[in-house]
Amino acid sequence: MRLRHRFIFFSVLVIVGPIIGLGLVTTHLISQAKLRSAPEMLEHELEMAWVEYWNHGQQMRLGMLQAAHEPPIQNLVRLRDRAALRDLMRAWRVQHPHADLWLVTAPDGEVVARLDSDRIGDLGPLKDLIGAAIERREPILSTEILSTETLEEENLSAPTAGGALAVVAVTPVFCDDWICGLIVAGDIVEGQSHLPGTLWEESRAPIAFISQRTEIVATSMQRPEGSSALSDLLPASVIEQVAAGTPYRGTVTIGGEPFLMATDPIRDGRGNVVGTLSVGLPTRLFSMLRRGAVQAAIVSLLLAMVLAVGVATVLDRRMARPLEELTTKAQAIAAGDLSVRVSTSGADEIGQLSQAFDLMARQLEESYGKAAEEHSKAVTAIEASRDAIWVSDANRRVVMVNSALERLTGRRRDDLLGQTCRYLLGVQTLDGASVCDTACPFLHSDGGGTIEGCIMSVSGKEIWVEISYGRVTDASDRLTGVMHIVRDLTQRKEVERLKDEFVSMVSHELRTPLHHIKGFARTLLQTDVEWDAPTQRDFLESISRESDRLADLVEKILHLSRLESAALPMEKDWHQVSDLANGALRWRRSLIEERQVHLDLSSDLPAIFVDGREIEVVLINLLENAVKYSSPGAPITLGVERQGDQVIFSVADQGMGIPAEHLQRIFERFYRVVGEGPRIVGTGLGLAICERIVKAHGGRIWVESTPGGGSQFFFSLPVEGVD
Repeated sequence: MRLRHRFIFFSVLVIVGPIIGLGLVTTHLISQAKLRSAPEMLEHELEMAWVEYWNHGQQMRLGMLQAAHEPPIQNLVRLRDRAALRDLMRAWRVQHPHADLWLVTAPDGEVVARLDSDRIGDLGPLKDLIGAAIERREPILSTEILSTETLEEENLSAPTAGGALAVVAVTPVFCDDWICGLIVAGDIVEGQSHLPGTLWEESRAPIAFISQRTEIVATSMQRPEGSSALSDLLPASVIEQVAAGTPYRGTVTIGGEPFLMATDPIRDGRGNVVGTLSVGLPTRLFSMLRRGAVQAAIVSLLLAMVLAVGVATVLDRRMARPLEELTTKAQAIAAGDLSVRVSTSGADEIGQLSQAFDLMARQLEESYGKAAEEHSKAVTAIEASRDAIWVSDANRRVVMVNSALERLTGRRRDDLLGQTCRYLLGVQTLDGASVCDTACPFLHSDGGGTIEGCIMSVSGKEIWVEISYGRVTDASDRLTGVMHIVRDLTQRKEVERLKDEFVSMVSHELRTPLHHIKGFARTLLQTDVEWDAPTQRDFLESISRESDRLADLVEKILHLSRLESAALPMEKDWHQVSDLANGALRWRRSLIEERQVHLDLSSDLPAIFVDGREIEVVLINLLENAVKYSSPGAPITLGVERQGDQVIFSVADQGMGIPAEHLQRIFERFYRVVGEGPRIVGTGLGLAICERIVKAHGGRIWVESTPGGGSQFFFSLPVEGVD
């Protein structure tokens, strides 16, 4: 029999379908009948919730009613025996542990005794309830909102800013035939686990909650952390309806699931709506099948399955098994295993399908191998590239990034992949416009291009980049993605900036002494004036001083250049620390002769293996800075101490200090702190030279400073031979 005939035979099994359909229709009709009974069940659940809501209040009311009829208690109330009444209230709390508020008042509302507070004689809360109980001459049970002030008077804390919702019982105490006092007991709803717990145990409703006005104070369901608003569970229209005093019966959606909801207003003794009581049943409860209907559907399904299995057993060896093998092998290929082959043979359609399947698998394996090799090469090249690379698909979503892009931007690969590339990296052109608005390759049909711009890293640092992009198309020349190659230009921009600063600074610093030298020389060369000897000497001294300044600037520039190019060999030898400190002081004695310099050297200082002249240069530069940036006559301290395998030098002044924003850049070339005071002459090279000399010796240099409190520069040098 050919495969076509087999499928015809197999289609006869469709007759089994009506059996299953009949079972489904039956169960649906039964479910609809059950759904029609939902309102009655919901009202029953709400009624049970109200019974549990008033349960503890009724217990308090009955207990206090019994106590109010006992002569000893009547006598204590009449005599206003505060101590004895407090003992009684302590005993009542043991019998009614859920009650939070206990007090005894006179008929006019004056407090006779409180359980948790020593304050008496004032007018207690709930004066309206007390007046109603006296007028009716019977106990009153009501829901009230106790204000924050009332709770504080009873030494209780308010669970919400609006006070606390409480079930309150006010019971008159009769002495003969007149009311000599009243007993007030209250159970705060919020924070009491018994109420929602009981609602859950006694009710089949998975949702039961009580609100104080618009805030949920007790519930039997789990809520999101910190969520207490009634609007999280009920729509605004329902809340407004119940707040107006009208009960609500209907369907609401909570947590994405529809619920049949019954909500009644909770009123206080004056008839005002102070909260709500709600229960909810999921609608899926009413669409469940009854046990008999479910069994009937299962039996029908089993009969159909038995018939299908019987036919399948006959066809298994001829058709089902070869098809199952083809399915399994196709799934294996889909999972990536291209080495699978089908063992089925034959001349019918299944055999021909198996042969075609094997041919397809072999060709797919060869093609995939070549594609995988090329893909691996491409991925390896992208990942190994020093340039940052990202690839966007046709939907402008980032589908590939390399490690260089992560390092460049500070963004993790997982945070970039799948995101829309538009504005993602914040690339801006040199004039501040967004590249996404001006040069986005998705907006232009050209094949590629290059643009310079700026990217903000995660840390907020500006990174100057050159972005080259190319469009990726498929065989039909449709755009499938764009590859972006990002080259970091920050170092080049910094070099250009430093070069410009260098040219500007050097031009300015060279021009000043040259102008002085030229001016004095031109003055001396004038033939129409004869200068006396003192004036000539003064002019020549100025020329000599400016020449020294010019020579010092050139020397510093050459010195820094040799340090940065490692062309200045370090002539190291063993030196005593005291000799280095005294040598620096001798070199700049004329500079500090009017200063008080404190030399603080530890007694355990070892000899260090350094280039003595270069270390003296570091100390001289630091001393010069201390003199420049402190007021005349202010003392300077040069200290040296040993810390482990390091010798720590320090130069401290009492000058103007350095603002915190400049501390990280103070050792850069030509960087100078510009303050509000008079401009101090300098090139900004001294600290840069110090840093490079210290680093060449394997040490480090840093500064600690407070604006207005002076600065202290430190540098460390290793002690050779320390274990």
